[in-house]
Amino acid sequence: MSKQDLNKPIIDKEYISIANLFSFVVSIVKKYLRIFLYIVIIYAVYFFIIKTPIYFSSASFYTNYKDTSSLPSFGLLSSLTKGESDTNDLGFSVETYLSSEIFLNQMVTKKYIIDDSKISLVDYWGNNHSKIISVNPITTLKNINKRFNLRFNLSDEEKRILFAKDILKESLYHLKDDNSSLHIVGITVDDLKLANQISQSIVSSIINYSTSITNIKAKEKAEFIQQRLNQIKTSLENSENEKLLFLEKNNDLSSPSLVLKSDRLNRKILLYEQVYSSLSEELEMAKIDQQNNTSTIFLLDESNISSYKPGKTFLENVLTLCTIFFSALVAFQAYKKRDSLFIK
Repeated sequence: MSKQDLNKPIIDKEYISIANLFSFVVSIVKKYLRIFLYIVIIYAVYFFIIKTPIYFSSASFYTNYKDTSSLPSFGLLSSLTKGESDTNDLGFSVETYLSSEIFLNQMVTKKYIIDDSKISLVDYWGNNHSKIISVNPITTLKNINKRFNLRFNLSDEEKRILFAKDILKESLYHLKDDNSSLHIVGITVDDLKLANQISQSIVSSIINYSTSITNIKAKEKAEFIQQRLNQIKTSLENSENEKLLFLEKNNDLSSPSLVLKSDRLNRKILLYEQVYSSLSEELEMAKIDQQNNTSTIFLLDESNISSYKPGKTFLENVLTLCTIFFSALVAFQAYKKRDSLFIK
């Protein structure tokens, strides 16, 4: 095709010429084909040689495991609280926990084996907190924006911790299936062994937090039941003493009123005995839960490194770059030759 293909009108008054539009696009591709090839070669060198390799490690688990081996529970109180104990999920949001300060601080200050040395993520990542310029211009702009938003009175150590937590948050991955309560958590980092260590630590942290919640709630429940048990015990003893006094004063229950009063006292004592028995049983169950390390989390897949590179593939990135470059060229050429391409 000749250079005139770039000048053929695409819009002539009210009509659009598809053939001229096609010729215009093809002529741009032919004219800048060598530049497109240079882009592919340069990006291939960056992708396969210069770019730091990154690894993705993940683990999966269910959060609806129920321990069916618990002691049998009977009585009024057990039937009322049965629905509460049969819940099919955790008592907290995994997604919220992964973005919490308690989790992030725990992860970045924990020691990991990196290059045969035990160091924390604060030492591994935090030393670059003052770095602003990056190969990626978007990352550079983000670093500048973060620098402007920081408090002026932050110490160097606080900046290192904050920087490490920001990297960790950006590297975390979490997916939940609401139907099956399946969770997948993962991490993307530039060290193969570190990726697996962090992934394992994430799962362990979630399990430990879940267990701690169960133990704390069980302790609070045990304290409440113990208080109520003491009250019921006192009421039961008072009712028994009342019945004893009644029997001592009335050896012969001949009148209907005495029989009725005796029945009432018996029902009151029986009710307190049933409640006392149920509370005693619930107290024992709460004490067991207080020491129980069994979590509702059931591990499906242990931490493992993905066989595929995380992120977009080489072809996807090349197509994206070429599309952006081509769109810019089309817009530039269309604006440059607007008088000949668009005839009013």
